[in-house]
Amino acid sequence: MISGYVIAYVYANRMSSFADFGRFVQRRIGRLVPLHWLTLVVSIAMWLAFLKLGLHFTHIPSFRPECIAVTAALLHAGISCEGGMFNGQSWTISAEMGMYLAFPLFSYLGWKSRNLPLLLGAAVLALILISMMTREALFPSEAWGDMQPYLRAAPSFIIGVGLWFSRGWLRSFPLAQPILVASLIALVSAMMTAAPGIVVLTLIYSTTIAAIAADLQRKSGPIVVTVAPLGQLTYSIYMWHGLFITVLMNGLGDKFLHARAGVMAPLALVTYALILGCSYISYLSIETPARRWVDRLPLFTRRAHDANPSSPELIRVPPP
Repeated sequence: MISGYVIAYVYANRMSSFADFGRFVQRRIGRLVPLHWLTLVVSIAMWLAFLKLGLHFTHIPSFRPECIAVTAALLHAGISCEGGMFNGQSWTISAEMGMYLAFPLFSYLGWKSRNLPLLLGAAVLALILISMMTREALFPSEAWGDMQPYLRAAPSFIIGVGLWFSRGWLRSFPLAQPILVASLIALVSAMMTAAPGIVVLTLIYSTTIAAIAADLQRKSGPIVVTVAPLGQLTYSIYMWHGLFITVLMNGLGDKFLHARAGVMAPLALVTYALILGCSYISYLSIETPARRWVDRLPLFTRRAHDANPSSPELIRVPPP
């Protein structure tokens, strides 16, 4: 949802030609692919080391060349491989790229009628949930986590785009900040107590909508303003966290030390600190230089504001 909103905020009024779309995809590749490839290589090396050490795991990623190639090309949200994939959470990045490719369609609908993307996203979400609850043949799974990745990504991304086009009513959304705080607390509690999936999903939507509304109303609060710069590290944290947890907590803590809670708790804190430190270094030293290099490739005709990323046009938005 947040991705759909932010992508619409930046690009909805900058997609008027195939060259614009090409530049958009080029920028998305520059943002996602370098770190995806790096963590893929690190993940392969990590699992090779585990196997060399004779460690046994319930699930081992597939070393088949075609599976690695599919993962490297960010196609693994649509093409599955037996045995799983390396750096497993990267499937969401594949699904995200699929949403980027479809973004011009969602943006076009929004310019035709501001409410169309929101209605489309809500309709897709309702169809999926009804089909899951009734176990219809269209979506026979009863678990959201077993849903086809593109289907899981689509309703939230489209609703995020729709929220940007329909953002006028969010500016008058009542009690946005209190609802944000309450929803966030309830969401964390629901996730920690294994609440029903529909409850968690509802709280995710309410938290995100309230957060966007609070931001539009300039009522984000001092805590949000303080931690907001860390938002730039979310992709790094997401792509690195699984590797650190697998090595330090699953490998060292569980397999080698057979540690109990008294050891695992401080080990978890050390792991989280290392994830944050690595993500910071990764963002500054790897992701940013790689993204700038890819962005500068002369693949498509540049607009004036593309030549200068700090141009005011980068954040120019039409009135709601």
